Amino acid sequence: MLNYLKGFLLSILALLSPNTALPLLFLWIGGEHVIVKRLAIFQSFPQDILKILACLLGWAVISSFWSLSPYDSAIASIKLLGFVLLGVSWLAVCSQQSSSVTFLFMKGLAIGCSSVAIFMLTDYASGEPFVHFREVGSIKVYSAASHVLALCFYPLCFWIYRKIDPLLCFLFAGTTIAALYTVDIDIILVSLLLGGLVQGLAFLLPRKVFKIMWQAGFTLLVGIFPFICAFVLSPVVIQNINQNMPIFSYIHRLYIWHFLSEKVVHHPLIGYGFDTTRLYKFVHPPLYTWTFFEKTGGGRIVQNTPHYEPLFYHAHNFIIQWWFELGLVGVLLSGLFFLKVFARAHELAHPQRIMTFGYSTTAIAIALASVDFWNSWWFAALWISSGIVALVNAHPRSTLD
Repeated sequence: MLNYLKGFLLSILALLSPNTALPLLFLWIGGEHVIVKRLAIFQSFPQDILKILACLLGWAVISSFWSLSPYDSAIASIKLLGFVLLGVSWLAVCSQQSSSVTFLFMKGLAIGCSSVAIFMLTDYASGEPFVHFREVGSIKVYSAASHVLALCFYPLCFWIYRKIDPLLCFLFAGTTIAALYTVDIDIILVSLLLGGLVQGLAFLLPRKVFKIMWQAGFTLLVGIFPFICAFVLSPVVIQNINQNMPIFSYIHRLYIWHFLSEKVVHHPLIGYGFDTTRLYKFVHPPLYTWTFFEKTGGGRIVQNTPHYEPLFYHAHNFIIQWWFELGLVGVLLSGLFFLKVFARAHELAHPQRIMTFGYSTTAIAIALASVDFWNSWWFAALWISSGIVALVNAHPRSTLD
């Protein structure tokens, strides 16, 4: 029953109170195994990946010494260490769970995600009374829930299709996509589309060809993205883009990327210190201006008003955030960690491999344009959803006896 409850609560808590409840859920599902099994968990985890992760965490702690606020950065790095310990525990346990435990957790997750999607659709069809009750826009109300639904989408579809019924899989997929469409967070739908395209490539291409393409593409993206934003994506270019695509959420991201990437170019080796992105804006707010477009409920532009204020609360791009905070050293460690993880994913059986890279692409696409990578609810959701992938891959055709 507890395993069912854990799965069910994930999406529910993301809807109701993500900043507090999701980390607490993560503490519950990861912490109980640390207490019970202790060092046995870490002995079962791939040791090469664990060593790289330890080096990365050590570098994050060291980099806090030259942060704008060493105390705040040190506290953030300690919190990161706790999240990683819980995440490693959760992943190790998920890969060894019995089929009956997996079934209960995934059943709870499927019902919880379906309930949230239906609630979002009902609220939208009823004139958004829940959004009005919370007194903020629908994007803020449903942001975390939408991200969690996107992260769980491909693992859940895979599990429902193979374990329950293909028709229910298509019904779940359609309901979830419709719910996400009502929230108007473009990157969520784009990430799912990219995840689907990558799954198509993984299905069609030979395994070795896809592996080379994936590793080369990821390495190239991580290596050059901030330098493209610094030298190619100039304010003049962004202004020209703004003339043809006057969408505030897009344009202000481009300004953020250019602003932070310029700082990366001037200090690329060791970065500005862990978690400095959120501190930097208060000391050196960018002075760019942009045009804010107020929208009606249907998304039609009705007003064009100059708007001036500091530009960002976080990087909206995990690659730029890595470079800005941890420098080349941190980027090499982070990139090596993910390449090692992806190398293991390439060794999975064909159906599980396709699903895993669909999930990975979705998560990467979201992290490229949406969230603060170290944000507590996002980091918790990322670890939990990675465990869900491990659960599904451990029992792709599990049966409940």
